[in-house]
Amino acid sequence: MNLLLSQVHRVKALDVNGSHSNKCTDGQTWVCQTHKHEWSEVCPDGHAYTPTDISATR
Repeated sequence: MNLLLSQVHRVKALDVNGSHSNKCTDGQTWVCQTHKHEWSEVCPDGHAYTPTDISATR
C-alpha cells in the first residue's frame, strides 16, 4: 500500500490486491483487488473505490 500523507493524516492510498469493505460509506467490498482510498473528516475510516486510471496488478 502506498500512502500520501499530510502533516498529520493519511489523505490517499493505493491498495494493490487488498481485501476489505467500506464501513462508513457504501459497503462495497474488494477481494484481492487493486483499489484506492481517500480519507476525510466525513469518513475518517477511509472511503475506497475502484480507480479507472490504473490496471490490476498480479
